Amino acid sequence: ANLKPSWVVPIDPLNLPVVTLALRGDPAQGWDMPRVREFADNTVVDRLKAIPTVYSVVPFGGYRRQIQVVADREKLAAHQLSLLSIRDAIDRYNVSRPAGNLTKGPNETAVRVDNLARSAADIRDYPIAAIFPGSAGAVPQTGRAADSPPAGPMAGMGSMGGAPADTSSAIPLGPSAGERGSARIVRVRDVATVVDTYWERRSGYRFLNREDGEEGEFHSAIAISVIQDPGASSASVVPEVKRVVRALERENPGLTFETAYDNAYFVERLFANVWHELLLAIGLAGLAILFFLGEWRGTLIALITLPTSLAMAILMMLPFGMTFNSGTLIGLLLCIGRLVDDSIIDIHAVERHLRMGKDPKSATVDGIAEVRLAVISTTVMMVLALTPLLFSGGITEMMFRELVWPLIFGLLGSMLVSFTLTALLCAKLLRPEREREADRKHWLLRWLYVPLDPVQRALDRMEQRYELLIRWLLRHRFANLTRVAATVMLGFGFYYFIGSEMMPLADVGQASGVMEMEPGVSFVETEKAARQLERILLKHPEIERVSMELGAESMFESWSPYYTGYQMPQINAASMMLTFSDKDTRRKTIWQVMDAVHAEAYRTIPRLRRLQLKEMGSDVMATAAAPIHVNIYGPDLEVLDRLGSEVLNVARRMPDLFQPATTWTLSAPEYRVRVNSARAAELGLSPDAIAQQAYYALRGGLATEFFRLPDLRQTTVLIRYEEEDRRNRSDLEGLYITAADGSQVPLKSVATLERAEGPTAIERDGLKRVLGVTGYYRSGFLPSMDVVMELVAKAYGGDPERGIEPLSTDPEAGDALRRHTKQNSGRTTDAGGAKRHLSCDALFTCAHRVCDNSYA
Repeated sequence: ANLKPSWVVPIDPLNLPVVTLALRGDPAQGWDMPRVREFADNTVVDRLKAIPTVYSVVPFGGYRRQIQVVADREKLAAHQLSLLSIRDAIDRYNVSRPAGNLTKGPNETAVRVDNLARSAADIRDYPIAAIFPGSAGAVPQTGRAADSPPAGPMAGMGSMGGAPADTSSAIPLGPSAGERGSARIVRVRDVATVVDTYWERRSGYRFLNREDGEEGEFHSAIAISVIQDPGASSASVVPEVKRVVRALERENPGLTFETAYDNAYFVERLFANVWHELLLAIGLAGLAILFFLGEWRGTLIALITLPTSLAMAILMMLPFGMTFNSGTLIGLLLCIGRLVDDSIIDIHAVERHLRMGKDPKSATVDGIAEVRLAVISTTVMMVLALTPLLFSGGITEMMFRELVWPLIFGLLGSMLVSFTLTALLCAKLLRPEREREADRKHWLLRWLYVPLDPVQRALDRMEQRYELLIRWLLRHRFANLTRVAATVMLGFGFYYFIGSEMMPLADVGQASGVMEMEPGVSFVETEKAARQLERILLKHPEIERVSMELGAESMFESWSPYYTGYQMPQINAASMMLTFSDKDTRRKTIWQVMDAVHAEAYRTIPRLRRLQLKEMGSDVMATAAAPIHVNIYGPDLEVLDRLGSEVLNVARRMPDLFQPATTWTLSAPEYRVRVNSARAAELGLSPDAIAQQAYYALRGGLATEFFRLPDLRQTTVLIRYEEEDRRNRSDLEGLYITAADGSQVPLKSVATLERAEGPTAIERDGLKRVLGVTGYYRSGFLPSMDVVMELVAKAYGGDPERGIEPLSTDPEAGDALRRHTKQNSGRTTDAGGAKRHLSCDALFTCAHRVCDNSYA
């Protein structure tokens, strides 16, 4: 049953696990990796999904249990059988089907045919075909056509308890009962080895967990990624997850859960810092009032009214379903300045009337009434100025919504407090000037006026000088006008020297990264490269945690409900999340560490195509793959690849652009099988049938029926050739294809092989094929938008069907780049001297790239 509600999950770079746990077991207590993975796939997933705010749990790291039927190619050929015959046999016998009901009077009994395999031994005994006396080969027990079932990775979805299989085409075991009795049955064990093992290792997980300054080492484990409900808070989800895993550790001795990545780590630091800043801001505001008004009672009033206004703002957030996050907390922090302003205005107005000789109550009534209209109009105008941000739509609204609402609530709360609580406190606490002289004689309060009196005298002198300045400016109006005009001209003149970017860089102590090897590198070599990268990471004590996922898993190994909009994982790649020590305790910035790792990796890791490391940042767009992203679009993949290489070379020569790389390359090695249609037709074969048999032989195909055990999630059954029969081109050419009459022919007799290169991914943006050139910027260098402008200006496109299209999320920056490219577009000369048009429309879009790892 589906225990969780349904959600519309957007494709968003922010769709990331809130916590990733590394699960390890003690082999001495029987916890080898396959058993740990099975425990994760079943017990851990079930227990964690029982938490109300957990949406999904995704195990990763290989070792997923699987029944593998490894066929001997020569034995299959000797019996004139194909791998599809083995698959059909498993699907026929590994079944549990309803067979109707028995009804007698008031009683009814269900009838069920239950022949599910309970072990690998059961599958070994399944009959495949029969050999009759005098026959040329084995006769399969079903007449299902070789090209009728689905092939490829989606084969093996399971019947899921559907209708019984169609047996209308079954072939009898012999022409007569006598011959049938003398037939020899060919079973699975006669042509294949059946093992209860795990999926071929094309994925893995490595993690590091150490304290600052420790040596530390990487360990292999099973990753448990937890995805929270869209409306949940990681600050509350993560502690509940950790409570459950601690209970699992107690119940299962030998198992250990360690935190490899924790989003609450950033949230907790953010909360601590913002609350610290809130308290500090309130304290400094009170201190400022104390020095500027010279009255301790006014300071006390401010220290009471400021938290009250903030409490009212928090109370107003509840009906809107808002939570404490980076946006709302910063909004509360920003509104403190306006709250202080209201307090100072009210207290100063009352103080002025007290100096006129009025009693506190009359001074409060007259003073508050005097500034009431000003406070109301100021609050209304500020609310009106902020309101458009709440309805602007797009990325602007998404960025500022959480910040603006608390700011508006704080303004409204401050206005209400100024007319109620502030007035009451002023009437009760403030005293006339003559009564305050007694404070100077108090044994404790008299020390307070030691620093206050010099400040008050300095403020009085400043007011006198300011009065003189104003009088001079009023007498010399032309000089004043000249000063204003010069200021305006200088301001607009320096506008073009100020760079632009979406949000400033922020060192929050977390980073993400991707490592991609050259196309054609196997998972084993990728794993070796990852070990080299681990040694580089260990050299930097600032890195405390690393969560690294290697390779990729199919949907039958693990399924994840979160979508980032970026490329799917690849066998020759790894993705990682890095957690750094607190920036206040380390000597290096996060960018210094990442750039050092990047430089050493390119020097020491052979066949490394791409390594990009990026800080997580602090805003809603901080997890975008790269702040600098230029799309080259066009219909031809080869031209895109060539232009991408040219633009990449330009990017590498730019000192302000860091870690440049292309999103894909046209160099993935592949063999293309060209089927001889006439020869295939003579044998009763089709290209689809050949593709099915080749896929099952090389990659391995799944049986339609699952291997089901009680209280465990279903497991797949894989059928494929032995490893030594699927290594190189000669194995591919000699691959046996079973014809319609059962004869065996090598693949090279019905098809030719062509060596080719394909793309590592297909990317589209706005229905156009694109190749991206990405990179990063650093503090102290040109900001992101200026780097994009420079890259576009230096790169060149081809005909109108091809061009360069920067990808951004900032409409204002897009307008600036359009103006820039219009000014700089024109005719350029390439290295060969040919004139080519610079096609830079600079159309900025906020689109997510849809990536596909296959192409047509």
